[in-house]
Amino acid sequence: MAEFRNHRYGGEEGIKQNGLAVDFRPTQTSRYSTPPLRSNSTFGPGSTIANWKDAQLSNADLRWQNFTGADFDHATLDGAVFWGATLKNANLSHADLSHADLTGTDITGADLSEAKVDGACFFGARYSKETRFPDGFGNPKERGCVGLSEALNYSIN
Repeated sequence: MAEFRNHRYGGEEGIKQNGLAVDFRPTQTSRYSTPPLRSNSTFGPGSTIANWKDAQLSNADLRWQNFTGADFDHATLDGAVFWGATLKNANLSHADLSHADLTGTDITGADLSEAKVDGACFFGARYSKETRFPDGFGNPKERGCVGLSEALNYSIN
């Protein structure tokens, strides 16, 4: 299980996941409680991080990360910021995404079944017919999501 402690409360410098250390020290000033994820190991921007099952990442800044196919089953991600991140085919079932910011994320093919999404922002999140939303989510477009075919039309025009 991955563990994260918030810096505001005197937490650790990072987490250890699958034997790899992840550095959460600030790379820039941020209005969020955690700085952007950065690492000197085998993953970082543009790479895939696979197993985050049961991870405790409340209020984490995960902007622009590639989580293609990642397993966030039962992860605690409340208040996390995923701006522009790739969550394509990710397993977010049973995850706590309460008040998370998924603005501009790629959730095509992602499984959000039974995820807690109260107060989460999905503005501009790209989804596909394979994306599984939790019961009661309603119409993805009314929540600010953009269908994959629409996203492709916007990028071509």
